Formats: sequence, C-alpha cells, structure tokens
Amino acid sequence: MGDLTPEGYEPALLDLIGAWLPERVDRPVPVLVCGMAGARQGWREAGYRAVPCSPVDGAGLTAGETRDRRIAVHIVPGLSQESPPDVMRGEETHSPA
Repeated sequence: MGDLTPEGYEPALLDLIGAWLPERVDRPVPVLVCGMAGARQGWREAGYRAVPCSPVDGAGLTAGETRDRRIAVHIVPGLSQESPPDVMRGEETHSPA
C-alpha cells in the first residue's frame, strides 16, 4: 500500500488477476478486497464497524471504482473496539478453502 495511490490499486489488482479474467464478460466478476485498500489512504475508505457486530452483508461493503468492466470491486470494512482500543483492517481475513 505504501507505494500505491488510489488510482494505482486497480492496475495492481489487474496485474495479479488479469490472466484469470475472460476478455469479455456478461456481468462483472465480483472481487472482494480487504486490508489497507479500505484505509483513508487506500483505494477507497471503507471505515470501521464497531464490535460486536453481525457479519457484513453486501450493503455493508464499499464499492471500489474501476475502469475495467470485467470486475466489480467491493471493499470489506475494518473492525474496531473501544476497550481495550484496537482495530483490525482485514489483513487477517481469508476465505474458507
């Protein structure tokens, strides 16, 4: 993240996943992004949800603007707690195998 501007996230993502994307799609491929891409200095700020909270649904995701019509990026918000004060942005997030 330290080397990326908000405009640099999409090209960096496409460098990683572009070979897996078809040249043309009827609908954009959904892409979930978590971690520092949702920080104020990231792709787009996704904010934090106070814990305890229910799992995030589609309405709780933040859309990332893209130029490539093959992808639809959504950023997962981080979590925060008051006592003791702490935050988790999502680097620890993973999908089940």
